[in-house]
Amino acid sequence: MYSYIVEELPMLIEEHFPVTSVRSISGHSMGGHGALTIG
Repeated sequence: MYSYIVEELPMLIEEHFPVTSVRSISGHSMGGHGALTIG
């Protein structure tokens, strides 16, 4: 799951949406824990 979020997902998002060079991840509850863990 980690490699999907930090490697594959950003590439998929860049292919389908306009993005800037600034990246961030956030979440609520367990999603927040994952965001802190991934950094």
